[in-house]
Order: sequence, then structure tokens, then C-alpha cells
Amino acid sequence: MRRQQRRRQQQLMMMMMMMMMMMMMMMMMMMMMMMMMMVVVVVVVVVVVMMMMMMMMMMAPQLS
Repeated sequence: MRRQQRRRQQQLMMMMMMMMMMMMMMMMMMMMMMMMMMVVVVVVVVVVVMMMMMMMMMMAPQLS
């Protein structure tokens, strides 16, 4: 009886460890995705700003 109980406890511990590992992996994946999204957003903003600057430079001579 006691031996079986101990084995079951061990199994539960293993399951918990696996769950923790899975959670950690998910968190890491989420962090990576967030970082990638942030990088993409920053790149898009920079490109838009550059385009706006170019447009302003092109329009400035025409206005004046």
C-alpha cells in the first residue's frame, strides 16, 4: 500500500514538473512573439516617418 502511494506521489510530481515546463515554454514563446511584434511595429513606424519626411521634402519646394 505504502509503496504504491509513494509511486503515485512521484508520478504526480513528474506531472507537475511537466506542466511547469510547458507553462515556461508557453511564456517564452509568448515573450518571443511580443518581441517580434514590437520590432515589426517599430520598423513600420520608422518607415512611415521616413515616407512622411520624404513627402514633406518633395512638397516644400512646390509650396514655396
